[in-house]
Amino acid sequence: MIRRVRWTAGILTAALWVSGNGLQTPVFRSRVDVVTVDVAVIDGNGRPVTGLTAQDFSIVADRRTRRVVSADYISVGTSRTVVTAPGAIAAPAASSSNSQPTSGRTFLFVVDTDQLYEGAAKGLMTSLSDAVARLRPDDRVGLIAAPYNTPNVDITTNRALVQDALKRITGGAIQNQGYMMTVGEAASVEALDDDVLKQYLDRINAHCADALPGLPGLESDVTLSCMQRFHPVATKVMQAERRRTQYLFATLRQLADAMGSIDGPKAIVLISQGTVNDRETIDAQRQFAQAAERALVTLFAINTDSPMNPVSSLYNLTSAHARDHQVLLDGMSRLATAGRGDVFMASGTIDKALERIDAELSGYYLLSFERDRDDRTGERETIQIHANWPNATVRARTEFTLDMPKLTVKPLAPADPRAAIGEMLRWPLPVTDMGMDLVTYSSPVAGSANEQRTIIAADVASGGHRLIAAGYEVADGTGKVVAGHIDPESTSNKSRTNPTPIETPSIAGDRKLFTVAAAVPPGHYKLKLALIDDTGRRGSLTHDFDVRVSRLGALRLGDLMIGEVGSSGFMPTAGVPPGAATLPVRVELCADNSEAFNGVTVALELGRPGAAPFAHTPISVVPTNDTRRRLASATLTISSLPPGTYQVTAILSTADGSSVKSSRVFTKR
Repeated sequence: MIRRVRWTAGILTAALWVSGNGLQTPVFRSRVDVVTVDVAVIDGNGRPVTGLTAQDFSIVADRRTRRVVSADYISVGTSRTVVTAPGAIAAPAASSSNSQPTSGRTFLFVVDTDQLYEGAAKGLMTSLSDAVARLRPDDRVGLIAAPYNTPNVDITTNRALVQDALKRITGGAIQNQGYMMTVGEAASVEALDDDVLKQYLDRINAHCADALPGLPGLESDVTLSCMQRFHPVATKVMQAERRRTQYLFATLRQLADAMGSIDGPKAIVLISQGTVNDRETIDAQRQFAQAAERALVTLFAINTDSPMNPVSSLYNLTSAHARDHQVLLDGMSRLATAGRGDVFMASGTIDKALERIDAELSGYYLLSFERDRDDRTGERETIQIHANWPNATVRARTEFTLDMPKLTVKPLAPADPRAAIGEMLRWPLPVTDMGMDLVTYSSPVAGSANEQRTIIAADVASGGHRLIAAGYEVADGTGKVVAGHIDPESTSNKSRTNPTPIETPSIAGDRKLFTVAAAVPPGHYKLKLALIDDTGRRGSLTHDFDVRVSRLGALRLGDLMIGEVGSSGFMPTAGVPPGAATLPVRVELCADNSEAFNGVTVALELGRPGAAPFAHTPISVVPTNDTRRRLASATLTISSLPPGTYQVTAILSTADGSSVKSSRVFTKR
C-alpha cells in the first residue's frame, strides 16, 4: 500500500489585510449558426500575417462559397518578466494543475527513431536542444521518441529535462547495404513498374532466376516471370512500412486528442525521414486529421533525409535513395497538410525549420462562416480557404466536420487498474478526465542530519467518488526514477475486479485529498502522479520540484505548507479553495538536539511575489512527542484580500539574530 500521511496539531490565528487590483479575463464570442475553423496566414518571409478581417478571406466549403462572418486573430504575447525587489526571496513554484488555463504555446516533439539514421541523430538532436532553449519562457515543451516511447518528457517549461532526454536519443534506421528492396523500390515494384524492378536487380547484381537465399517473399519457382517472383518481396516491404506508418499515425492521433484540453497555440512537431501514403494508410491519416481539427492542433513535419554517403555509393543506392526520398516525403507532406501544417527539409541541422515553426505558431485566425440548408451535421467535407494578401501561404484544414461532436468516451473502470496506472505514468501528456492540482512539500526528518521527507498532495475533483488506483514516479535530472509506487500492489483477480478504495479525506469544493510520502535526497526532481476513481475516470499530472535542506546551525526548517483543517487536524493541500476566508499554514522544525530550540522564534510575512511584505506577525512554536521536532502553525484571515497571487513566508530566527526563510506562493480566487 502507498503510505498515507496523517496530520495533527493545534491552530493559531493571525489576521492580515491587504488591497490590490484584480485580473481581467478575456471574453470570446459564440454563435450557433456558424462554423468555426482555424487558419494561419504566412507571408513570403515565413512570418504570420496579422490584421486581416473577414473581408480578406474567401471560403469554399463542400464545393459551395460561404460568407465569412468573422476573423479573430489569436496571438501569444511575449511573456511578462517579474522583477524581484531587493532582499526578496524566491518562493517555490505554485501547484501544478491538469485543469487550469495556461499561458504560452505548446510544442510536442515526436522523434521517429526508426526513421532516423544513427550517424545523423546526434547533430539533429543537438540543434533541436539549442532551439528548445530559445523558446519563450512560458512555452511548454514535451518529447516522445517513437515507436518505443522512451525517452519521453511530459509537457513542461523545464527546458533542462527536455535537453537531457534529447542527448539519449539515437537513430534506429540502418542503411540498406544488401539486396533488400528499399521502400521507394518496393512501392514502384508493387505498382508493377518493370523498369524499377530491372534497376533493383542491376543494383544488387542479380538476375530474375537467381536463388537469393534469405530474401523474404521471393518466389522459389524460377519459371515464373521476373515480376511474379519479386512482386511478393515488394509487398512484404510495403506491408511492414504501412504497419509502421499506421502505428505512428495512431500515436499522433492519441497525442492530438490528449492535447485538446491544453489552451493556446499548440503543435506536434514530427521529426522523421517520412511516411508512406496509400489506400491502406489513408484511414489512419484521416483519423489523425479529425483529432487534430477537434483539438486545434497543428502538425509540422521536419524531413531529415540524410545526404548520400560513401556507403550509399558503394552499394549503388543513389537512385534508390532518391526514390525513397520521393515516396516518404510525399507521405510526410500529405500528413502535415492534413494537420494544417507543412513539411520542412533538414539535413544535418534543423535550426531553420524550427525557427520557421516558432514564427508560425505565434498566432492564428479563427474564421467563422455561415452554414446553409444543405449542410449535413456530422459529415466530413472538403474546404478551401484563400486570403487576400500578396504571396501569402494559407495553412488550413483540407477537411472539416460540421458540428463536430466533442470526443466523449464514457469512462469504464479498467480491467487491470495497476496496468492502467502504469500506462498513464508513461504517457507524455496529462490525462484530464478527472481534474487535479498537485504540489509537494519537503520537511526534515528528526534524528537525521540531512534526510528529508517529501509530501505529495493532490486536490482531486472527484465529485464524491472513491479512488481505486494511484501511482507516482519521482525522476531525477537524468530521468532516472528514484522513488515510486503503484496501488494496488497486487495484480490478483480480486484486486482487479474489486479493488480496495484508497483513503482520501474530503476537502472543500466536493474534492478529495490524496497524500503520500516519499524519501528523496536534496536535488531537483520531476513528479508524475496518476489516479483512477471507481467510475473509471482518470487523471494524471507532472510537477517539477526541488528538495532543499534549509539549515541554520543545529536547526533545519521545512517547506511552508498551506492546507485545510479537518476532523483529524491540519491537512496539506495543493491550493486555496475559491472564496476561502482563512488560510491554515504550517512549517516543521527539526534540531540536532532539543537545546537548539532555546530562544528560537518563528514569524510569518505576507506580500505579493517579488515585492516587499505588507504584513508581519509572530506565531508560536509547539512541541511534539519528539523533542527534536517542533511545529509552527497559524490560520491567516484572507477574506479581505482581493483575488490574486500572494506569497507567505515563515522566518525562523535564533537568539543571536540569525534567520532562515521558507516561502510558498498561493492564489486567492
